[in-house]
Amino acid sequence: MLVDTSLLQRSNALSHLRTLLSGYLVKGNKPLTKRTSSVFVPICYKEDKLCLLYTKRAETLRSHTGQISFPGGRCNEGENAEQTSVREMEEEIGVNPVEVWGCLPAPIISLKLENVYGCVGYIGHIEDLTFRISEQEPWSEIVHKPTFTSAVGDAG
Repeated sequence: MLVDTSLLQRSNALSHLRTLLSGYLVKGNKPLTKRTSSVFVPICYKEDKLCLLYTKRAETLRSHTGQISFPGGRCNEGENAEQTSVREMEEEIGVNPVEVWGCLPAPIISLKLENVYGCVGYIGHIEDLTFRISEQEPWSEIVHKPTFTSAVGDAG
């Protein structure tokens, strides 16, 4: 029986990263207020390397021109951080996570003095994903960058 060692290495790297983050993330946080936002930090594989996926804002915008960001946005009434970040990622780039690992327990304060929660999860292998960028969203491209080699070793 042949064993795909690259698949085993990817599984081990992903499992190791999830374990490293598990002490920092919480599940099932309470509903948020209207002035609260949430972003999703999508982890994926690209050519057998663990990557973070970002969006790049269009150069034609008046504010935040060309900035790199994670998919996210304002909470709807009754939503928690996880629900908001997953909804926003689907609306902005057309991707649903394979696994939601959890959210940071406390928000980050934005430059506009708003609370922004971060949720982390796995979205799969980037070559297997189909992105649907919303025409209402100001993104010009999807960016992915290998960022985990020092934390979990070379996955490829």
